[in-house]
Amino acid sequence: MFAICALSRRFDVRRLYDCEADTQAVFELYQSNPQYFDAMKDCPTIEGAKADLTALPPNKTNEDKYYLGFYADTALVAVMDLILGFPNDKTAFIGLFMVNAKYQNKGIGSLIITEVLEALSDSGFAYCRLGYVKNNLQSRSFWEKNGFMPTGVTSEQEHYTIVMMQKDI
Repeated sequence: MFAICALSRRFDVRRLYDCEADTQAVFELYQSNPQYFDAMKDCPTIEGAKADLTALPPNKTNEDKYYLGFYADTALVAVMDLILGFPNDKTAFIGLFMVNAKYQNKGIGSLIITEVLEALSDSGFAYCRLGYVKNNLQSRSFWEKNGFMPTGVTSEQEHYTIVMMQKDI
């Protein structure tokens, strides 16, 4: 089992589940980030939050998925959907990373990413991969600032394009 307690020295990290309390907390965090949903031509919903807690890529199981909450006391500061061993055994995939708007522009997101990448490297992963919505310039800037580079792979969705990025860890 992956040790989620090693993912942050500053925040309490816990796995979030498909239950009413966790779904509601994720939904409220989503509501604080309208620019993310604007880029996808969507809006946050409780159903979307619930679906994100359980969504899996092909050939992965619940044992590989860690939908994580980063907490300061009782406040949900950030969420991360982390898939281990995707698309290969040496790669961890961040399906979603979102910081509550109250905590943005303070270096907290970059701190969390730095700590997570260190823990992944210590666990034997060599790469971290993710995708961002092409017209979400805030997201692109954040990931580039944290050392992620475009892979050249894109994925066309109904209303937007996903640009894949990766970082050697």
